[in-house]
Amino acid sequence: GAFVTAAEASAPVLPVTIRGTRDILGAGSWLPHRHPVRVIIDHPVQPEGMDWGAAVRLRAAVRSIILNHTGEPDLQRAGR
Repeated sequence: GAFVTAAEASAPVLPVTIRGTRDILGAGSWLPHRHPVRVIIDHPVQPEGMDWGAAVRLRAAVRSIILNHTGEPDLQRAGR
């Protein structure tokens, strides 16, 4: 929805990554503990077109930027 709306409006999307939250609540733990959290605000990504394909490309571009900042594997590409 958001990427379709951005493409139709020719509005840029601002990728924001929140890194470190996974370590606040470890696997099997019910109590959070202190851990540094980083918020990374990247450059806006402008859609290239106003159709469905432009929305899909915009989503892929923003997802790639966020994934690069997380330091985690791309589980979607791993077949999950």
